[in-house]
Amino acid sequence: MRFRKPQQGWAKMTLGISVLFAIGVFVSFALTGSPLRGAVGGIVIIAAGIWEWRTKRKDEIRAERLEAEAEANEQKRRR
Repeated sequence: MRFRKPQQGWAKMTLGISVLFAIGVFVSFALTGSPLRGAVGGIVIIAAGIWEWRTKRKDEIRAERLEAEAEANEQKRRR
């Protein structure tokens, strides 16, 4: 049984969007005179983005592992 490296398409893109949104929050709060609130908000958004990224990566890895196992079982059955 051979496992492939999992794809990172959507998970990586959503993490990037979270980082961009966090930067936007920080800049907007900093321009209004509350850089500390912006930093805290940005950190919370980045933490949520990382959590979501890790969750999606685990789901992708699990799905690909199950797919590889099903494929291996199918090949064994054909023999």
